[in-house]
Amino acid sequence: MKNPTKILQIQILSILILFLQAAYVTAQTDVPAGDVSGTWSVTNSPYNINGEITVPDSNTLTIEPGVQVIFTGHYKLNVQGTLLAVGTNTDTITFSAQDTATGWNGLRFIHTPSNNDTSKVMYCRIEDGRTTESSDSSGGAILVNGLDKLVISHCLIMHNRTTGAIYTGGGGIAVYGSSPDIESNTICFNEAIGGHGGGILLVNGADVRFVNNLVFGNEATGGGAMALNMSDPVIMNNTFTANSSEHAGGLDFIYTSPTVINSIIYGNTAGYGKQIGLAGGVQPAFYNCDIEGGTAAVPADLITSGSYNGTYTDNIDEDPMFIDPVNSDYHLSDASPCISAGNDTIDDGGNLFYSPVWDTEGNARPDPSGTPSDIGALENANGHVPMHVSDLKDHNAIRGVTLAQNYPNPFRSETIIQFVIPENLKVKLQVFDPEGRTVANLVDKILSPGTYQFKFDATGLSGGIYFYRLAAGNTIQIRKCQVIK
Repeated sequence: MKNPTKILQIQILSILILFLQAAYVTAQTDVPAGDVSGTWSVTNSPYNINGEITVPDSNTLTIEPGVQVIFTGHYKLNVQGTLLAVGTNTDTITFSAQDTATGWNGLRFIHTPSNNDTSKVMYCRIEDGRTTESSDSSGGAILVNGLDKLVISHCLIMHNRTTGAIYTGGGGIAVYGSSPDIESNTICFNEAIGGHGGGILLVNGADVRFVNNLVFGNEATGGGAMALNMSDPVIMNNTFTANSSEHAGGLDFIYTSPTVINSIIYGNTAGYGKQIGLAGGVQPAFYNCDIEGGTAAVPADLITSGSYNGTYTDNIDEDPMFIDPVNSDYHLSDASPCISAGNDTIDDGGNLFYSPVWDTEGNARPDPSGTPSDIGALENANGHVPMHVSDLKDHNAIRGVTLAQNYPNPFRSETIIQFVIPENLKVKLQVFDPEGRTVANLVDKILSPGTYQFKFDATGLSGGIYFYRLAAGNTIQIRKCQVIK
């Protein structure tokens, strides 16, 4: 005779298993083609995208940290309103394709109305983007056309691809006539088949802030890492390495002469111009960079056949001594010649450029405080400062009150002000306009020793020069910042 208690236990267990299976199956959201807005939560993830979707003008789509967005076909996400895809360092947001061969058609910010709030794509993993030879053939992962109010930061953009004619490209990112902030990203293993800019393409007034990015392993016909055409970006503290192309394995300058600062351009390959290519009589300026081959690495202009005679100041030509490039570890080893070989402030014909106050991983720059910045996207804590063994215990000691240059600067709406205090102090941080009127009170209290960061929101303020003032104990420090509208 069967045990009734045992049978009941088995029945309960079976019901529980069915319940858990049902819960598992329903823990996803199918999104049909059409308009989307509101909040995509991690509890309803993954979100399976079954058609082309659009964030309408004046609407916002917020995607929570940890959400997976999976495109079941070659569909795109059009943003005409505001996209807030903001993950965290430990809970990234993933955009990918169900079929990696077919891929999906990327994030599209095409003439997004400027009345919307700033879109943010932060701490995201964006992969498997694919374009075809159509009118939308650039920007494998992200295409930006005519939108300034966009921040792309701390993202992993990899295994994306474009296919098109020579004027297309941007295997990872393509920007046309826009000035978004692109900072602290890893852009790797993307491809622009037939086009330019394996990692990123900047065209027709794409005056972006391109800072603290690690760009490696990308391929293109021209500009394995980056191609620039009639654009004037800020290119500072980036690492361009192990990229390849038919010409200009690293950076390809086409009718543009921007300034490149504190950047590594080393170990790229091409049939012509392994590190750098010129076209259209351009003369880019290089300050405190590590460029393999030096000026000899800059070939004759492809169009005018002219030679390079631009500004070339305090650059080096030495193996950057990455820790493990074979396994894509591009941190600087302690013996790297790039350590402390950068410059915190560059005056390029009256235009001031400031090194960012942290590297792509969020480490303080420079480290240790008071030393010159390192070249590249990743700061080495060794600091390349000779020390006695007895000094090592004080290596990271806070020496005094320090007010850093805000970052980014210049900026449009938001910037970060960072400072360091060595002991418990009454701290007051304010922002003033040129007439001395207070426009922001950011902090007014006693703080313990440490490094602090506060956001200054300039929304509603007119463009121009402003001053921020730190009063910490008996110390007063003032710096200048610039708002661009």
